[in-house]
Amino acid sequence: MIKLLIARELLDYSRNGQFRILLVVVLVLTGVASLDGWNRAREAAQARAAAEVNDHHVWVEQGANSPHGAAHFARYAFRPTPALAAFEPGSFDYAGAAVWMEAHYQNPATLRRAEDTLARAPLPALSAGWVLRVVGSLALLVLLFPAVARERESGTIRSIAATGVTGGAFVAGKVTAAVATALVFTVIAVVVSLLPAAFIGVDVIEPPRVVALIAVHAVGLTAFGLLAVAVSAMCRTSGAALVGGAALWLAWIVGVPTIGAQLSTTLHPDINERAFKSSLQLEAQTAFWKGEAKGPAVAAYEETIAKEHGATDFDELGFNREAMELQAHEEFANQVYDRLYGEMSATYQAQDRVLRGATVVSPLLALQRVSAGIAGTDLLAQQAFTAQAEQHRRRIIALLNRDMMLNAGNDGFAYMAGRELWEQTADFQGQPPGLAEVVGRYWVELASLLGWLVLAVAVAVGRTRRAMQVEVLT
Repeated sequence: MIKLLIARELLDYSRNGQFRILLVVVLVLTGVASLDGWNRAREAAQARAAAEVNDHHVWVEQGANSPHGAAHFARYAFRPTPALAAFEPGSFDYAGAAVWMEAHYQNPATLRRAEDTLARAPLPALSAGWVLRVVGSLALLVLLFPAVARERESGTIRSIAATGVTGGAFVAGKVTAAVATALVFTVIAVVVSLLPAAFIGVDVIEPPRVVALIAVHAVGLTAFGLLAVAVSAMCRTSGAALVGGAALWLAWIVGVPTIGAQLSTTLHPDINERAFKSSLQLEAQTAFWKGEAKGPAVAAYEETIAKEHGATDFDELGFNREAMELQAHEEFANQVYDRLYGEMSATYQAQDRVLRGATVVSPLLALQRVSAGIAGTDLLAQQAFTAQAEQHRRRIIALLNRDMMLNAGNDGFAYMAGRELWEQTADFQGQPPGLAEVVGRYWVELASLLGWLVLAVAVAVGRTRRAMQVEVLT
């Protein structure tokens, strides 16, 4: 019986002029969004590849230089371009794409794509993922708002009930046909969006992430479709069902995300950028070079080096003291950076927790956040990039300072190193968070999606069964 209901719904779709128009709109939007995703991925990957080649060439070809001068000359860490960014850009356009790794300073990520492309790309959020969530859910609403209400208006629900069709079977037939259609578009959108990865050199596609993307969109769209049926079953007319469904769609697509974003910054205001930079300077630089922190920090690092080389005193080793003091400052400043940047990260995490809470009342917001997490274009991926870049910076500076300490002798800053040292500093290779880490981070959103799916099944079946009983009895 369910198969017959599904076949009937698909036949109705093929005869429905609104559905055909909707089909064309979704296909066009998906195509446009996918092309935009191609361009984004291509531009980001090409820019990164060219920048990495240039950065490596300039670094190894800098010629003779003091290691400390080279540390200030510095290198860049460039953010990887996830293959799935073409489908789900998330915050990719608005987060910094490069970190300058210089001595003494932990610099924030810079070079945001949105700053350079907003004039020629006024809709930077357009993506295949956005089309699926926003237009796809709207398409489901258009298909399903009359699911029960129109059958009630036309009187056919009585004849359907008389054949022995249960409320569950009726809902299954209606929703399965609509969701199956939506899933076809989901698979098409994901596959089409990933095509550039085969041609432009973005990161390797991970099949588990692709499967996970399709699965979470299936759950999210199914839950919304079931709720559209539930609204239809609660209304006496298809017009009322359309209004109720549209109100639900607007609340989840616009209302909850907007309120959540405003609430997150109200409860946890953004840091003052000027005050933050001032704190970095005062606590990490001034406190060491002009304050009272230098003596204890140098003494502690002297002791570490002496023990490392089996000496009782640093001066016994004949190492360059200036280089040792430079590294002592790095060790001191790193602790300051960890604390101050940790406080900033805690603010962002607090804001993110508010948005996470908002997903409990909006499965479509939960779907967007999980999708960005799987694609590697979320806050978690950006924080992983900046953290890895900072650790790479510390390794480079430590290597340069150690070379100067061991080899400079009395020459101090006049000591010159060459290509052999520069080639010892590896190029930055960022690693995005694994899928297991993403699942652990977004367990609330995933639980919200599953919870909404279970609730939607219960409400849709219950209300449809009730509507069928009422129509049979009246």
